[in-house]
Amino acid sequence: MAEVGYETPPLEFDKAPKGKIPYIIEGERVMGDSTLIIQHMADTRGIDLDRGLSPRDRSIATAVRRMIKENTYWCLYTTRYMIPENWVIYREIIADILVPGASAEIREAVANQIKAGIDAAAHGHGWGRHQLDEAALLSRQDLDALSTLVGDNTWAMGSDEPTTLDATVFGYIGNLIEAPFNDPITTHARSLTNLVELCGRVRARYFPELDVARAD
Repeated sequence: MAEVGYETPPLEFDKAPKGKIPYIIEGERVMGDSTLIIQHMADTRGIDLDRGLSPRDRSIATAVRRMIKENTYWCLYTTRYMIPENWVIYREIIADILVPGASAEIREAVANQIKAGIDAAAHGHGWGRHQLDEAALLSRQDLDALSTLVGDNTWAMGSDEPTTLDATVFGYIGNLIEAPFNDPITTHARSLTNLVELCGRVRARYFPELDVARAD
């Protein structure tokens, strides 16, 4: 979106400064956390995808991005890890990414280790203490709020061009809508046509080469 050239290297979590993705390697500098990376691009390159927004709209977009990153994120956790039939599918995806070609025992061990770590994180956060129906309710509330904000807009904030919020929506909600699952949360997300269409616009404009894994 910022028209900055980049290459995508092999995924190596041991090089991630915060133990998570995304992270960037720029010369000798390694930096994690998407929000900090975005600020780095603003400071070093003058890139501001939100330059067309009013101060009030910037504030709204920042608040909604925080909602998606810090709360709606756990919708993905719910669909991937809390629903047993989905976990059977997702653990194979994890294994294919982290230990491709490994034996079944190693694949299962690695996937279960990842699950144990994120289960602990979810419990510490508080989301992991919810029952599935409670987590689904909270997920629907976030998704409905985002859908109401987007409304009939082409881009999330009603701007002529996509902004940082559109990138955030695609990164998180796209991962929900386009997942190979058929559960109540995923189904609800897919029923919000404007979010599906927004993710489709971002995909078509910036990532047409990506495959869609959804199972509907």
